[in-house]
Amino acid sequence: MKPSGEQLRIITNYIETGLIKPIIDRVFPFEDAQQAMEYAESGRAKGKIIVKIK
Repeated sequence: MKPSGEQLRIITNYIETGLIKPIIDRVFPFEDAQQAMEYAESGRAKGKIIVKIK
């Protein structure tokens, strides 16, 4: 795979129009980034794991 700004714009459009919907499993505050990594490595996630910066 190669980074592609054009592909990211297309995917963004799909998400914004509701054509695809990412599944979010859990959101962790930045302070708990280590816990988020451990959760990701556990294999229990059923969607995306987000580390919230703000």
